Amino acid sequence: MRGGIHIDADTQLITALHGEATDFVPVTSVTQTATLEQMKASGAAWPAAHTDPHKLYMLANTFRSLTGIPVIRIPFEITLEAEALGCALNMGKMDKTPYVNEPVGHLPDSVPRDATSLGRVSVILEALDLIEQKVPHDVPVVVGVTGPFTLAGHLAGIENLVKWTRTDPDTVQEYLTLATTFLNDYLESLGTRSVDVVSILEPSASTDMISPSAFKRFVMPMLKELADATETTKVLHICGDCTPILEYMAQSGYSGLSVESAVSVKKARRIVKESVSLVGNIDPVSVLLQGDHDTVAEATEKAILEGIDVVAPGCGLAPATPTENIVTMRKETERIVNEYQ
Repeated sequence: MRGGIHIDADTQLITALHGEATDFVPVTSVTQTATLEQMKASGAAWPAAHTDPHKLYMLANTFRSLTGIPVIRIPFEITLEAEALGCALNMGKMDKTPYVNEPVGHLPDSVPRDATSLGRVSVILEALDLIEQKVPHDVPVVVGVTGPFTLAGHLAGIENLVKWTRTDPDTVQEYLTLATTFLNDYLESLGTRSVDVVSILEPSASTDMISPSAFKRFVMPMLKELADATETTKVLHICGDCTPILEYMAQSGYSGLSVESAVSVKKARRIVKESVSLVGNIDPVSVLLQGDHDTVAEATEKAILEGIDVVAPGCGLAPATPTENIVTMRKETERIVNEYQ
């Protein structure tokens, strides 16, 4: 499958994301990792783990200890950026992530320059400090960041933003500019910590929400700006069947594209060629949540043989996901890679 000398987990992941040969197909997650079993094992549960940096660290680290997958991925939701810019949240419960309860409803005049002073940004930074102190340095650290279109949708109301892509493009651009300004500042603050991968999450920019032409016109330029704002390795995740926009995603400046099971890995590879790495595309619901050992094994083997570069859940884990299915994904990856080497 892939030859070469053994390298540490963080180096494996980074080299795979940059399209360089490794001695392994890495297993990771660039999307939400927490489960109810992890909450029980760690003593750190939602919603407290969203606001307490120590509990956030403990829960994120338990994914690694229970599954054997060498990654620390924080946070567990995509609302902290919206909260920082004034959105009212419902913080969810033990089995439900936070969500925007009420958008700002108007365009804020400006973004304060110091992103670290806003909302729960400081919680993320403090959790990263704990990870730096307590976790071996060869374990990759992945930080998820809400993408500009999704953040703009939180601020304006996603129904409004989608409608305005057709009727009021100037207002869309104003919201996107403000969102991207904040995200650039946030990325700058993350750059002061030991972060191996930034995962930009754009669920609202899926083809279920906006047309490929709207993606190219409104979203792609802002994604490029974010990519240019940090030297950290970057992955772009968009939900659903993103096949119609894969070409644009691949041109946005990211080393890896995280894709769901709705995307054919073979077809995706034909579209993006070797310009980016492909991450995923194990279905988090029908396979990891609801499947058995054989279901997980078959999906993992299929993804690898079709050319996935990094095996991972295709989207965030459902809280009720059984740990044993996640472990099976890891073990099957190891078995298949060893078999084909």
